[in-house]
Amino acid sequence: MYSLGIQKTRDTKNNCYDIEIQVADEKDLLKRARYYQAMTSLDSYEKGKNYQEANNSYVIFFCCFDPLGLGLQQYTIHRHVDESPEHIADDGTTTIFLNIPSLRKDVNQPLQKFLDVIANRKVDSDDRFIVQLKKRVAFV
Repeated sequence: MYSLGIQKTRDTKNNCYDIEIQVADEKDLLKRARYYQAMTSLDSYEKGKNYQEANNSYVIFFCCFDPLGLGLQQYTIHRHVDESPEHIADDGTTTIFLNIPSLRKDVNQPLQKFLDVIANRKVDSDDRFIVQLKKRVAFV
């Protein structure tokens, strides 16, 4: 099994999010992310609509392995200009890969707790979301 399914959602600013949990490393995540970015982008454009009105799109993969093999806990990918790599070409797309088994703790505290629950690590929290998440994970 490659993934545990796709969840598309939108926020109050109409930004689109495509979220998956990847359980097996098929070595195609970058191309897969490109495909999902294309699919979410298609939903943003209507005939006659100004391109500036297109929503931002985020593809987020929670991975049960190090997705790019660089030892990071989080990989955030944007387009950039090759000749000036520090210059981000803001086209409204963001891809995020999260390395669930990583113990680096480089992400913010709420996200770290979420990753710890998914990774089945001990999490002591009275945070309502984390309590509900633990119950859901135990049920599944």
